Amino acid sequence: MEHSKYINKKESLPEPADRERMAMDLIHASLDSGPWSMEFNEEGEMISCIWTDTFRHMLGYKSTKDFPDVLESWSDLLHEEDKPHVMHEYWDTVKDYTGVKTYDVEYRLLTRNNGWRWFHAAGRLSRREDGSPIAFYGLFIDIDEKKKMEAQLQRQTAELQEALAAAQYANQAKTTFLNNISHDIRTPLNAIIGFTNLALESRDSDTQREYLNNISVSSRHLLSLINGILELSKIENGKVELTEELVNVHEIYRNLETMLRIDLEERHLSFTMDLNIRHTHLYMDTTHYSQIFLNIISNSIKYTPMDGMIAVSCRECPADTPDSCVLETVIQDNGIGMSSEFLTRAYETFSRERTSTVSGVQGTGLGLAIVKNLVDLMQGTISMESQPDHGTKVTIRTPHRLGDPSEISIRKKSDETDYSILSDKRILLAEDLDVNAIIATKLLSDRGCLVERAKDGIECVDMMQKADAGYYDLILMDIQMPNMNGYSAAQSIRALEDRKKAAIPILAMTANAFPEDFDKTIRSGMNGHIAKPLEKEKMFRTIAEALLEKPPQDM
Repeated sequence: MEHSKYINKKESLPEPADRERMAMDLIHASLDSGPWSMEFNEEGEMISCIWTDTFRHMLGYKSTKDFPDVLESWSDLLHEEDKPHVMHEYWDTVKDYTGVKTYDVEYRLLTRNNGWRWFHAAGRLSRREDGSPIAFYGLFIDIDEKKKMEAQLQRQTAELQEALAAAQYANQAKTTFLNNISHDIRTPLNAIIGFTNLALESRDSDTQREYLNNISVSSRHLLSLINGILELSKIENGKVELTEELVNVHEIYRNLETMLRIDLEERHLSFTMDLNIRHTHLYMDTTHYSQIFLNIISNSIKYTPMDGMIAVSCRECPADTPDSCVLETVIQDNGIGMSSEFLTRAYETFSRERTSTVSGVQGTGLGLAIVKNLVDLMQGTISMESQPDHGTKVTIRTPHRLGDPSEISIRKKSDETDYSILSDKRILLAEDLDVNAIIATKLLSDRGCLVERAKDGIECVDMMQKADAGYYDLILMDIQMPNMNGYSAAQSIRALEDRKKAAIPILAMTANAFPEDFDKTIRSGMNGHIAKPLEKEKMFRTIAEALLEKPPQDM
């Protein structure tokens, strides 16, 4: 560096410089900082550089032998990232003959014993009348601890900001999720309400039966949909497993049309369905497969103007193996469409196109994300084509194993259970809600069961204690009851002194339908689990198996 070669001949300093030096000495003493100074001749050339012992000790050096009074002793220790800026600031300050610029920088130095540390250096120059530098006095403060605290504070601030953002996102996600639930359950619920009203208004028994069948289909889908919503976290975490069964594909699509019919009629939408399927019986996860197309078609209904058109076509395509095929389903509408920009993020969770065209229309922001996850899980593909004001075309291809129609009748026959064992069996029903008790009692009575009811866990245990051994054949135990819940009641019964009473079959009959709920019923001493809403065939089969001392199936 050209200015580092300074003249050894020292000049006597003017009185103002001496006074400035004395002032700096006082500042250094109060701040416990390391002072330093440089002196210049009239040509602006450095004639001396003085590093005090305090300065040297801060860097881990002891004397001029290991840290000479030359500029390079300090500049050579500067961190390579800091050095250009620091040296630029230094020489700009020296060369500023106006005397306005102040030297004030922070940088890292390589100390002898403590590695890289942060320091703060500041200084001022005394000058002659022409502005040329006389002396450069500065202080040098170790700010490494301060920097560490600042860095820690920045990290904590960033973490707090992230936590705040996460909390705000979670709160918004909760609100959006509630809207999503509302959207997803309204389709089958609307069908249930609509067909119920039609059934009440109709005087024709055949028509009523048709409406009731439609209500039954929509009700089952609503139950499946609720279970799907509860499994949303599993879908996002990739923990959902497909449960394939042999089904009639035509029935799947007819059921979809049934559930959507009222919405289609309310919006006066033209709806066509074309099925070109040679193998009508295939293995598929009915619930998730239906969920895919209900999400897509529901979106088409919502975003297609009144008197618009929606067309669904499904054709069978060959697969890689002879025992399988690929179903290619295309849903096309002439609705408001989507922009090319939105298509790139359409599958993101809670994503929604926000344009003036759809202002005021409540979108799910969730349906397509679930659809994409489910299609991927089925090892299928999904593609979308869309233009604003020209509609949307969605194409889904999913592989399926071929099935034999006769397998369905064989399976149904193998599933048949001899329910005659239920006749004259006395069942103790622990149920606090009257409407649930009425339904369960009616279903069981129709099978020849004798039903007695307890309104809570305490009453159930009391009735068991007072009854003779063998009086009751089985207990159906609700879980959420006042005074004593079903888990505690089951444990109390298992602890009865009369071992015959204590060994009575107990089945949980509850709306608590998570896998952990099934496990908890077993741990509390029950024999099995029946989920609400009650499906009578499953309920009868589980009761019959418990009476026959077979391992009951989880419902």
